[in-house]
Formats: sequence, C-alpha cells, structure tokens
Amino acid sequence: MPVGTKSDYKKIEKATTDPIFSTKVDVDDWKELISAQLQMQQRILDMQQIMIRNLAEQSNKTNTTLKKLVTQIRILQTHVVSNSQRAKDKNDSQTFAPDVIAQQLRTLQASILWTQRNVRLVKSQINNQQFRRGEKNPLVTKDVQNRVQELRNREEENPLVTEDVQRVQELQNRLIDLEGKSFRMADASLALKIVQQNAALNAKLSTHQPTKAVDLVFLQNPASPGAHTKGTNSLHKRANFRVAGADAKDAEENGPPESPSKREILAKKRLLERKDAWTSIRTLQVMCATWNCNARKPSEDLGNWLSSLKDSSPHIIVIGLQEVVALSVKHVLLDQVRRMKPWEEAISLAINGQKGNNYTQLLSKQMVGIMIFIYVRQDILGFISNKDTTTVGCGKAGAGNKGAVCARFQLFNSSLCFVNSHLAAHKENIDNRNNDFNKITEKARFSVKTNGNSTKMDMHDAIFWMGDLNYRLNFANEDLGVVYQHIQNEDWEILLEQDQLKAERIKGRVFENFQEGDITFPPTFKYIPDTNQYATGDGKNRMPAWCDRILWRAQNAEVRQRWYRREESLMASDHKPVVAYFDVSLRVTDPDKQAKVFEEISSKITDSSLESTR
Repeated sequence: MPVGTKSDYKKIEKATTDPIFSTKVDVDDWKELISAQLQMQQRILDMQQIMIRNLAEQSNKTNTTLKKLVTQIRILQTHVVSNSQRAKDKNDSQTFAPDVIAQQLRTLQASILWTQRNVRLVKSQINNQQFRRGEKNPLVTKDVQNRVQELRNREEENPLVTEDVQRVQELQNRLIDLEGKSFRMADASLALKIVQQNAALNAKLSTHQPTKAVDLVFLQNPASPGAHTKGTNSLHKRANFRVAGADAKDAEENGPPESPSKREILAKKRLLERKDAWTSIRTLQVMCATWNCNARKPSEDLGNWLSSLKDSSPHIIVIGLQEVVALSVKHVLLDQVRRMKPWEEAISLAINGQKGNNYTQLLSKQMVGIMIFIYVRQDILGFISNKDTTTVGCGKAGAGNKGAVCARFQLFNSSLCFVNSHLAAHKENIDNRNNDFNKITEKARFSVKTNGNSTKMDMHDAIFWMGDLNYRLNFANEDLGVVYQHIQNEDWEILLEQDQLKAERIKGRVFENFQEGDITFPPTFKYIPDTNQYATGDGKNRMPAWCDRILWRAQNAEVRQRWYRREESLMASDHKPVVAYFDVSLRVTDPDKQAKVFEEISSKITDSSLESTR
C-alpha cells in the first residue's frame, strides 16, 4: 500500500535528479545550501539597491542640467525677439547677431533633447532594476512601463548601463534559477518526511494486518495517489523505501494503487473521530510586540527592551514594526533594504546576545515601512514546516505605505498566522480603516497549498494580528482637556467607550471572532518624540488614542493571554510599543498511539459495517 502521494514522489524525484545534488537525499545538506543561497540573495538585493541609488542620482543631476538649459533657452529666445524688434524699428544691422543667437539656440535645443533622452533612460533603468521581477507597483506609471518594454524590445545599447548594472542582471538571473531550486528542495524535503513517517507507520500496521496497511498521509493531504511512474520506481531504488503489505519487488513493479478502499476510507474517518486517543496537548508561549518607530533608527533602548522581553523564554517571539522608513516617494523607492538590515541586526543581537544562539530567525518580511520578524526557540525548530510570507498593499492604487505583511508556518499539526498591519490614518477615516482590514483578510494568500489551493488567512488554526491599526477616540477636540484628566485618573473604561475599534467590532464590521485582552495602560499615541509627554500645542489637536493593538483568533487551538501592556522606556517615536504574552495550546500527534488506534479500528470493521455506511 502507498506511503506517499504521487505529488510527494514527483517532488522528491525532481529534486534528487537535479545535477547539483547527489543521489542521496540529505536534508542537512539542503538546509546548508539553502542558507548559502539566501545569503547570496541578500548580497544581490544590496547591490541592486546601490545601483538604483546611483541611477537616481544620475537622474537628479540630469534634471538639474535640463532646468539650466531650459533657462538659457528662454533667455536666448527673449534676446532673439528683442533683437528682431530693434532691427526692424531702427534698421540697425549691428544690433547683436540674430544668426549667431539662433545657432546657439539650435545647439541648446539639441542638447536639451539629448538630456531629455538621458532622463528617460535613467528612469527606465531605475524602474527596470526596482521592479525587474514583474511586481505591480502604483509608482510605476503605464507610460514608464511601456518605455521600459520598448527599450528591452529594441535591445539598443544604453550608455547609462555600466558593467556593474550588467553584472546585477547576470546575478539576478542566477538568483531566479537558485530560487526555483530552493523551492524544489523545500517541497522535496517535506514530501520526504511525510513518506518516511508513513512508511514507518505502515510497517507497524503491517506486522499484524499486512493487507490493511494504508497511506496515512491521507490525513494531511486528502489528494488520492496518482498513477505509478518511472520516476517513482527510481525513487524507491534510490531511497530504499519499504512499502508495507507488499513485496519490495512488487512495489517497484506495480507501484502505489490508484485509490484507497472503502474499508480504508471508513477507518480513516473513525481514526479522526478518536483523535483524543492518539494526540496530546502541548502548551507553548508566544510573545507579540508592535511598534510604530516613526522612521527612527534602532537605538540602545530597543536592545534593552527586547533583551528584557526574552528573559521569560517564550517559544516564539514576533516583532512587528511600522514606519521604519519615512512615507515619501524617495524613501519608498530607495530606503527599504537599507533600513531593514540595521533593524534585523539590532533585533537579532538583542534577542540572542553577542554569543547566544537560543533563538533562530525563522521568517522576516518587509513592505515599504512595515516589517515583521519571527524568532523561534531551538527546541521547537525541528517541528516547524510549511513556512511562508505574503504582503497586501492598501495605499493609493495598492501602494505599500499602508497594508500588512503576513507570515505563517505549521507547528506540530497546527497552522499559525501572524499579521503586522498599518491601517489608514486620521480620526475621520474609520471606513478606510475598515476597508483596509477587509482587503487584507480577503487578499492575503500564501503559496503553501491547502486542499490544492493557495492558503487563505482564515484557514489557520490561530491568527495573531498586531500593528498600528490607527483607530482613534471619538471625543470632540474641545474635550481634549477632559481626556487628559481621564488619563491622569486612569479611567480606561470611560475612554474606551469612545474607542473606534471597540465600536466597529461591536457592529461586526471588523475583527469578527477576534479577541483582545483588557486594556489597562494609557493611550499609546501621540507623544512628543524623545519624551513621555503627549503632544500638545502643535495646532493639530491630536487626540490621544490606542492606535497600537494586538488581537487574536483561535479556531482549532486554545489561546490564553497572560498579559497585555505597553513599554515606557522607548521614547524615540510618537508611539509607544505594545506587547502581549500568550499561552497557546496545540494538538500533537503520537505516531505510535495513532498506529495502535488505527489497528484497533481496522480490526473492528466488518463487511456488515461497510454495507451500513452506504
């Protein structure tokens, strides 16, 4: 009987037959190679950003030259008109030299045409480097995209393309090839683990009932095994897999059957109904932190804060940042990678220390100024699979200055999703914030497949949502003094009666089925940077608000919040960080108990019970 689906066999076969691999499937070697490839990706991205900045500087210089030429042309045009009029009135042939001025004008016009062409080429190169991989970005107009495509089609020599830029192109092509191989290795590694686990289970089942051994991968992947292929034969020979309930030679010749029997289907159904008998509950600790850092660079205070947080040794640490870069066109285009690296280094150093390695960075993702970092303890790293990230832009025309970065992975038998978002600003934009939330939940898709389709956010067993949600207090501006008095008196319940997020949740417009812990700390916005004082007297009448929040939703897991607080020591931003600490209980499979229960169920299935299920 089968120990893996047709898809599993194909993934492993495709990876193991690649020329860059040996015939032995060695997961550790794959991990080492993937790590090297990821480092190469980072170097390439850094090089691309340097080239983009150089090209942008060339564009700025060319634009400056263009403005100077336009000014000179206008001056000469004025002289031509003035001289022509004076010559006409006075018949003075000695008044300047219109022919000479006209020649200078033609020369300058030719120069300005060449300068304009250079500007177009520089802009094309910037966009070609920034969006080489076909990502949609509202900052690239259709006209710019068309010009870039025309340059590619013409394949003309571009005087602004240096050898360094050409080298970036070569490295980018290499990166794309390596990424493809990396994905194949990851898929093959997962498929190999599933096949090996099921082979072991089937071997145990076949000890007493060899004809009843089944493909338990069905519990994780409901797709039926496909037809046997030549690649499957090769895989069996190379990995020396044992197919339970069948002779090894017959397995190589005949391969897995087309579909499970009725008896097997019924046994699997009853096995799932008795999951409490072969699973146990393991409780882990998860810490989530969110901070709008107001485009500031990481400081020593950040390290002290994160170091203190990890003292409780949570199994998973999730850090969500917003406004890591200033939300201007210049910073959106040029500062993303440059700003991410210092934060990544500072957070890793704070969590692990100079020599520590208790935590491993599992995932990270950035979209403009929104970042998410996930660190896990070494003792659970081996139980994690199917990790992935995605982004959803909610700015104008889908820009990434507002929106969310999302990360997910599977831990034991449960799927966890973490969302860091920055929603629409300003008190009056409640509907825009609601729309941002709904767009993120609807548009977020992960490449990891669930039942053959991309995984949606609501398919996860537990979701943790953090960020600058930007919901404000509905007090009138003239009540600002009253609000400050309530804050001084710690009248949180009175203030929360005017909280926009609370009101929208009650109306069922956002965060349906989500929970939030009790808020027992002052509003986190808006402060005078580098102080612990709320911003007053700036003419904007900014009402204090709990903009920074952490919520969660659990459907196939149990989540209990231990505490929910804000951090007082970080003062660089006009926001205060918020942290939440959770106990998360997940269901863990015991393969030995699972096999024993399945054997018991299979032995009790009779022909009469099969008839009664029709």
